[in-house]
Amino acid sequence: MTILKYVDFEVPNFGELALPSMAVPDYASAVMALTPLAYWRMGEQTGTTLADETGNYPLQLSGAHSLLQDGALTYDNNEAIHFSGAVATANAPLLPGGVNAPFSVAFWVRAPAGPIDGGAIMGQFTTTSIGHTRLHIPDDGRLRLTILNGVDVYSTQQIDTSWRFAVLTRSGAGLVRWFVDGQLDVEQSGGGDAIAPIDFLLGQVTTNSVNFFLDEVAIFHHELSADQVRWLYGLAMGQLALPDGL
Repeated sequence: MTILKYVDFEVPNFGELALPSMAVPDYASAVMALTPLAYWRMGEQTGTTLADETGNYPLQLSGAHSLLQDGALTYDNNEAIHFSGAVATANAPLLPGGVNAPFSVAFWVRAPAGPIDGGAIMGQFTTTSIGHTRLHIPDDGRLRLTILNGVDVYSTQQIDTSWRFAVLTRSGAGLVRWFVDGQLDVEQSGGGDAIAPIDFLLGQVTTNSVNFFLDEVAIFHHELSADQVRWLYGLAMGQLALPDGL
């Protein structure tokens, strides 16, 4: 779907000038334009394979889950998945292993009603070994990146029963940022630790059976800018939020 937006400018002494309509991409097209390494929309109707929009890394899904859940995007009826003990495996490491290797992970997440039973929701993790990495939600609902024996970065914003847009970025200098709903939430330096080159997983990464909803997950091997994060959030919400300079 392409959304047409009209932009008007009031010019002193000349009155209002209406520019031609601007074609604004839908959310999925915008994600693809940012060249993700992998992008799973989570809209499968049946089956146990989650398609990667890039065609490179389909996920194999097993365990307790529910398809066809209401998705996160305002003007898109693509569905989401409820994970309640399931795990989806890429059969490849997708988070980069090098020291200070930049990357970003963008996803939509929400919790079911009731207390949050915290645990990992994605990562490259099998044991408590150096470099094993988790993105997880503690019992207090905050987002957390842990690279074992290294960085441990919490968001201040909390996940609840509404869809939240979360983006984790790491720069080439090891600066880690959490963005929530298009806004910078927290940043921490010294996060350039190498990540273990093991299979990437979504869902139940550890023994804890985490109960959560997930939608529109994308991984990039570059750092998304604050403007790009804001742009994606604006598109998802049906708002025009052009990056600076456009």
